[in-house]
Amino acid sequence: MPLELIGDIPNSAVFREYQELELKPDEVRLKSIFSSVKHGTELRAFRGDSADAMEPWDGEYRLHRRQSGEANRFPMRLGNMCLGEVLEAGSEVERLKIGDRLLGHFPVRETHTVVESRVRIAPEGVSPQALMYWDPSDFAVGAVRDAPVRLGDRVAVFGLGAIGQMIVQCARLSG
Repeated sequence: MPLELIGDIPNSAVFREYQELELKPDEVRLKSIFSSVKHGTELRAFRGDSADAMEPWDGEYRLHRRQSGEANRFPMRLGNMCLGEVLEAGSEVERLKIGDRLLGHFPVRETHTVVESRVRIAPEGVSPQALMYWDPSDFAVGAVRDAPVRLGDRVAVFGLGAIGQMIVQCARLSG
């Protein structure tokens, strides 16, 4: 049976077996080539000591809100980005073929069975490690575009992890 990486309790990661899902007509099965975890949000959730990572998201207030009782997200799958190669394709899959390298938001596990629309074709010539930056860079570019930062603006960025550093660079490039 294939293995996946999970946090079984706060601060403890283990591999566990999982059952492979049956491939549906609109799905592809990927073999993981390279996976990544988030060192910010995901690490806080893994430690189990942070309200912003452990409490549910409230879309109306646009923040993580404490709920009554203790939040428990364990066991939790670890990882948020994966580069994989198509092993199988369902009968209705049109855009992808066996052997394609794909990128998507998936946990650390040996295989993934997903709907064709949930993945992107990975660009040629880009290393697996560099492709993992797609997720934080997507958030950084979106933040600068949503701001919107214009020529001559002064910008303050709070939090200089991977996403914050990218926001600084995107803002600088915006003028």
